[in-house]
Amino acid sequence: MGSEPPFVQSGCAKAWQPRHCEHQPFLSPEEFTERMESADLVISHVGIGTIRQAVRLGKALVAVPRLKRYGEVVNDHQLELLKAMADQGLVIPVYDLDDLPKAVAKAERSGPARWPRSPMLDLVRQAIGDVLGPPPGGWR
Repeated sequence: MGSEPPFVQSGCAKAWQPRHCEHQPFLSPEEFTERMESADLVISHVGIGTIRQAVRLGKALVAVPRLKRYGEVVNDHQLELLKAMADQGLVIPVYDLDDLPKAVAKAERSGPARWPRSPMLDLVRQAIGDVLGPPPGGWR
């Protein structure tokens, strides 16, 4: 992947501060989008908005769930969502932080995530194509 130095949006956790990369506690939506657009690889918690944006932008994506046992969330909904998204090939999952380096290496090899093909979307595309022909440049 690229040679861009890592950047971390570190949040409000005062007990943990990155020592080996640039970081900020929070970014404006515009700054977040700029950082995401310039990234080769995104490592994120399992927030659907961040995952959706990374996939839409064609970024390789590693996701780590926030967990109830650490007091990060009130239930393990992120774990359930991570499993579903990993099954669809949208994310490289990390269930144990010791596995993060392997997940990053896998994401670098596999490249960007893609939304799975939808049979309904294929039918709509076919119907539109039958009436109007395919769009200039083809379907995405």
